Amino acid sequence: MNDPTPPEIPHTSNRAITILRIVLWFLPAIIFPVCFVVLASLVYGQNLQSPLWLLIPFVPTLCVIYALGLFDQKLRCQQQGIPYRNRDPGRIPWALTFLLFQFLVAPVLAVTVAFGFCAVMGFA
Repeated sequence: MNDPTPPEIPHTSNRAITILRIVLWFLPAIIFPVCFVVLASLVYGQNLQSPLWLLIPFVPTLCVIYALGLFDQKLRCQQQGIPYRNRDPGRIPWALTFLLFQFLVAPVLAVTVAFGFCAVMGFA
């Protein structure tokens, strides 16, 4: 008796997508400080006295990181061979998970890079 469903073709990982996903996971370590400093300096030039001005650079930064999470989810689906019709249900939770993990990954990576820079320059 033959099986009516064809056997699954093993899916091999694409090296370029893997490298791009690694870069996407490390990118917020640069985006958080740069966006925060640039946007905060623009807002600080307006002489705002309220502490709520910190939310102004924080919200666009979160939006950029969320967009990176959506792009990472697209790459993950493409890498795992998930058909296009099945991509949408996990899109928002994956992007939110990516965003929440960046609160752990980005500061650790930024401090590590800053410490390494100081060590190489002879400050540490």
